Amino acid sequence: MPILNFDKQILIDNKIINGRGGLDVITPIKITGTDRRLLINRGWTPWSLDRTIFREFDNPKGKVVVRGLLKRPSQEYFTLSRVLPDASDQVWQNMDLALYSELKNVEIQPMLLLRSPDETDEGL
Repeated sequence: MPILNFDKQILIDNKIINGRGGLDVITPIKITGTDRRLLINRGWTPWSLDRTIFREFDNPKGKVVVRGLLKRPSQEYFTLSRVLPDASDQVWQNMDLALYSELKNVEIQPMLLLRSPDETDEGL
């Protein structure tokens, strides 16, 4: 069973749902029997009125089971900023797997797991 790693969790900005701005929550999981991580998109959360305050997430502890669809995120994206995130940034504009691996100093699978719509953090 994989183990979640929340200190390397990031948030992907500019995700709009029903006209409201928010973020996708990306959490790495350590795959049992290897040092590799798999990034899991845990879903969308709305921005608060103060964009300097982040919602607190209920993060399960220990081993977990995840279900979903593996996808290779596009590495072609539009960005308004030429400044790339650094290792301490929690909010990123785009999901860049190679940059994530480099900045967070972890070996990752070249895929992103999109959680099944019926999955909740309880079963994560």
